[in-house]
Amino acid sequence: LVPPVVKGTKGVSFDLSGKGNRRKTQGKTKKEQPVQIDFSQVYVANNATDSAESINDHLRLGFHVVITPGVYSLEAPLTVVHENQVVLGIGLPSLIPSAGVSSVLQISRKAEGARVAGLLVEAGRGGDRE
Repeated sequence: LVPPVVKGTKGVSFDLSGKGNRRKTQGKTKKEQPVQIDFSQVYVANNATDSAESINDHLRLGFHVVITPGVYSLEAPLTVVHENQVVLGIGLPSLIPSAGVSSVLQISRKAEGARVAGLLVEAGRGGDRE
């Protein structure tokens, strides 16, 4: 299950019982129902066998991507291109740009509702600097 999107909230507070309580900051809070994604629509990336190219091929085909633990040295940014597409890291995988790569993740303007979570992202240098 993918967690629902909650809009119009800011922060989370807890009462003494330990239950979460979202605070509204403006207007009504819009809470969508969780979406179940069939695993046949999910690609599981592995740092030993995948590159940015192979992961991007699956993203372009519309797959949701689960990125397994490890360090991924990416030769190009991962690009999320489809609406409601999910990129989920498990075990806090690290995405590191190779030399000359300025970012490791891009979200297309067409990818409304896309969700990215559970990734450790290292900033790129933005080109060669000495």
